[in-house]
Amino acid sequence: MTAKQLSLCTGMSVDKCSSILSELTASDVVRCLNANARRGRLYWLTQLGMECSRKLRGDSGLPSLKYDVPSVNWELYGAVCFSHRSAVLKALGNPLQPAAIKRMALRQNPKARISANNVRDVIRLFEQRGVVRKVWVKGRSHPRYELTDTGKALRLLLLRAEEPVFAHDTGQ
Repeated sequence: MTAKQLSLCTGMSVDKCSSILSELTASDVVRCLNANARRGRLYWLTQLGMECSRKLRGDSGLPSLKYDVPSVNWELYGAVCFSHRSAVLKALGNPLQPAAIKRMALRQNPKARISANNVRDVIRLFEQRGVVRKVWVKGRSHPRYELTDTGKALRLLLLRAEEPVFAHDTGQ
């Protein structure tokens, strides 16, 4: 997760989450997966962090969590975590044209401020990075865009990162 994703899941401020992540990194409980990134840094538990999590959850009477993190390009994942990029990625459940992607993104988040030009720019970037590909539909002059396998893995991670922290504990 990024500090912002952690903030959304916990209700704490982004600054507070960043501070906590810095302390946990210094204590070797978490590590930054894309340390060269200036923004969108991703953090994950170290072996010590996983042991601490298991102990804390056990002491609290909560079941252990299964850690099934796919093997992805973390630099690329960090790059898709920005607001417009993540909105486009989340909206692409099926092959869509840019205007439909914008409508779907706004349906998913009515407060989002995204234009068709934003969507086209993001699609172009995603196409260059192998996250989406063009799909030509017979009888249509404009292509639709669909997620590649890499895009699907990134989308799944993004959606899971936005689940409430204790969603697994409550069966939600």
